[in-house]
Amino acid sequence: MMRSLVVAAVVAAAIGIAGCDVRTSPELIEGVAGETILIASTATGFEALLSGTLGIGDGGCLVLLPTEPSDGPGRPPAVVWPPGTRPLDLPSGGVVLPGGREIAVGDYVELGGGSVDATEDYLPEIPPGCSLNEGRVRVISSE
Repeated sequence: MMRSLVVAAVVAAAIGIAGCDVRTSPELIEGVAGETILIASTATGFEALLSGTLGIGDGGCLVLLPTEPSDGPGRPPAVVWPPGTRPLDLPSGGVVLPGGREIAVGDYVELGGGSVDATEDYLPEIPPGCSLNEGRVRVISSE
């Protein structure tokens, strides 16, 4: 009886630990308008305010276009979306976030996220034509 309880406890602990880190494979998805949607393999805890107008940038990747020309030099970097994001079914393109929020190309948005090195292991391989900002991409973590 005692041995059965110990085995059950070990199995339950293993299942609990395995369930804590839900990861998927990072991926690239083609959207309705031909845009490239970059999806991270795991959610991040970044909470900086990222804002701008959703656009299709260099290489077809989605970007947040700055609202003011003075928001920074160069081209806006590619945006990487959280796991569970899917293409928005509109001719203009866009995304549907895991919570159901729809963001079409041309929409102004404010989202939680951050800027990370484009080589992080939870990110998909960034297509060569997509913009990077000094080797970094923007990662969206919350709606």
